[in-house]
Amino acid sequence: MSQKTAIPLTHPFEFAGRKITEVSVRRPKTKDMISSKKLTKTEEDAEIMLFSSLSELEPGVFEEMDFSDYIKVQKVIQSFFS
Repeated sequence: MSQKTAIPLTHPFEFAGRKITEVSVRRPKTKDMISSKKLTKTEEDAEIMLFSSLSELEPGVFEEMDFSDYIKVQKVIQSFFS
């Protein structure tokens, strides 16, 4: 099992009856990148699918997330590529 990075949310919210206060993500594997692009039509949808795969959360969590928190998650995941 790979180590996860916890990202605390500035704007916690409710999703599907549970409070989302942080997102924990693992480092991506090549298969995550391939799958996220195969299953979607747009870059935005591919990114949400990737975030969902890395966090084991439903894609809807990222769609409902405050955009400033989304950017925080995005920056952490982008840091895995450098």
